[in-house]
Amino acid sequence: MKKLLDAYKAGETDADELIARLSAAPFVELGYATPDLARGLRTGVSEVVYGAGKSAEQIAGIVSALAEAGQERILITRVDAEKAAAAQALLPDELRGRWRYLAEPALATVGEPPAPAEGAYVLVVCAGTSDIYAAEEAAVTAEMLGVSVRRAYDAGVAGLERLLAHADDIQGAAAIVAVAGMEGAL
Repeated sequence: MKKLLDAYKAGETDADELIARLSAAPFVELGYATPDLARGLRTGVSEVVYGAGKSAEQIAGIVSALAEAGQERILITRVDAEKAAAAQALLPDELRGRWRYLAEPALATVGEPPAPAEGAYVLVVCAGTSDIYAAEEAAVTAEMLGVSVRRAYDAGVAGLERLLAHADDIQGAAAIVAVAGMEGAL
């Protein structure tokens, strides 16, 4: 919205275009999905695409609609490498170049995360290496929201010293995301 108002102020768009864009529905109907184009304005957190169960064509269509509406950062979760590559290939060149796939958390991003706020951070702790995929999903999601993240992986309580090695990070964290899988004691 700020970009649109700035464009109007600079004379790059006229009043009719401004009114048309401001009065447009806050969503777009794609036939298979209805992406929320204004969620970021309402909540401060833009729409996230849940990739499981969607085709590459559907993912590319949703990502394109969100980007066209001005969403600068897009997070696509639960998507395997093959589907991610197929979705990326279907995107317009500008979006294709901003696409990044991360295998460990099985997610893709379009755009760069914002610079994190200074000071406070979230600590993502995972008990064992089998849980890293889920911990990385949480960490990358937080980073895409502009949160500073620290990680402590394979810190399960099988050896208390592994967890205590991160005592300073634990004590200083504004929030902790604990991914424990079978290690509920974490």
